[in-house]
Amino acid sequence: MAKRKNLRELGIALELRGEELEDAITDTVRLASIAALSSATLGTPIDEGRAKGNWFVASGSPDHSSIDDSRKGKGKGEAKPIESKTILRANPVIKAWKVGQGSIFITNNLPYVVKLDEGSSVQASEGMTAQALSAARQVMSRQRRIFRDRIKKRGS
Repeated sequence: MAKRKNLRELGIALELRGEELEDAITDTVRLASIAALSSATLGTPIDEGRAKGNWFVASGSPDHSSIDDSRKGKGKGEAKPIESKTILRANPVIKAWKVGQGSIFITNNLPYVVKLDEGSSVQASEGMTAQALSAARQVMSRQRRIFRDRIKKRGS
């Protein structure tokens, strides 16, 4: 009888740990996605604003959309509204994501975005996507440390 009770308690403890882990993964992916999108958007050079405004976030499969959100002739002062609009458009997708829903995709489908990423603009250094990946990795490392420390404190 005591063995059954111990096994039942162990099962409950494992289930709770699994739920906690799932919540931690969900939070980590969401935070990493926001960091990557923010980095990519902020790092995208602006001329007319199309490239900066064409970052899209989707869950499960890539979003192949593009929009003509140009700010031709308005110059650098228009960067903040474009960045904010791009990030706000993505927030519902990121907030709704949960474990089991597939990957989160951050895409920019403009034909010249690869050249911008390779450094064709004098406004931005080469590698806005590399910077976005680095931002996501930093968030994931920080979240992993937080979760590991939380588990260690419980074990003490």
